[in-house]
Amino acid sequence: MKKDKIKTAKAWIEDLSDGSYNMGFYGNLNHMEKGKSGYVTHKQLDKKLEVFKQELLVEFDQRYVTKAEFKEFQIEVREGFRIQGEAMNARMDRFESLVLKSLESINNTLIDFGKRIDKLESK
Repeated sequence: MKKDKIKTAKAWIEDLSDGSYNMGFYGNLNHMEKGKSGYVTHKQLDKKLEVFKQELLVEFDQRYVTKAEFKEFQIEVREGFRIQGEAMNARMDRFESLVLKSLESINNTLIDFGKRIDKLESK
């Protein structure tokens, strides 16, 4: 026997500015339910367990990767880091050569200034 008796009850839904809803209920709601008197058979239990296992496996497959997939991902990441490291080393070599050229140019300019100053002082 399942019976729901609703006496003087009222419910409302209100849209909020952030897109959510505010819902409310007030009143007197009586719910009567007879206690369960039946037994669950092994067949029903096995069926429920099988459904539960399937749902759990699907959820597990969606959340986690296998070891092989993880190893493959790890190899891809390491290869990406290796390529980035090589590119960074090449950039640093170019930067180093530019700095050396700049320093040599500055040194030559200073030597020329020194020679000019020596000529002016000797006159």
